[in-house]
Amino acid sequence: MMTAGDNGTRTTVRQREVFDALVQRSRQQVYSRAYRLLRNQADAEDVTQEAFIKAWCRFPQFDGRNWDAWLHRIVTNAALSRLELLKRSQRVFASEPTDTEAGDDLLARLPANGAEQPERQVIAREGRERLQAAIDTLPAEWATLIRLYALDDYSCDQIAALMDWPPGTVRSRIHRARARLRAVLMDEVVNGEA
Repeated sequence: MMTAGDNGTRTTVRQREVFDALVQRSRQQVYSRAYRLLRNQADAEDVTQEAFIKAWCRFPQFDGRNWDAWLHRIVTNAALSRLELLKRSQRVFASEPTDTEAGDDLLARLPANGAEQPERQVIAREGRERLQAAIDTLPAEWATLIRLYALDDYSCDQIAALMDWPPGTVRSRIHRARARLRAVLMDEVVNGEA
């Protein structure tokens, strides 16, 4: 059975079922990616919806090889577009993440010592907040690269494929972003804000 697709192409009921199953499987992952990049629940929800709409419109052209990578690229590009729009409108990232929101723990990979003492938990939380604040001072592109590389463990080659850039470009931009982030954090320490 054929139905008219939103993108002007004909889609089968089977294609719709496959797409729906893929969306259900990856919904939380897409939202988490959008939230990590945008740090705002409403914007992340909007970008998540936008990414799935774009994926549906382009689904007939999807080659079936790697859904996760294909969708990840769509959501990352949608989030970067949103960041540029926010930058142009001079909107500040107003929402502070809460402990219950997805993607809030930027340093979740730090080793846990079982039952941490409360003061260690406070120090760790303050460190995460300072790191996130420092990352937020970077240009949107550099902040995205830092999050992908340092926080999400993407390799330079994976980022290059995702962003459609040469690997050397990714390496140089990550180097510059890390240098700027280091300078921001050092400035904070030197000026006694730490």
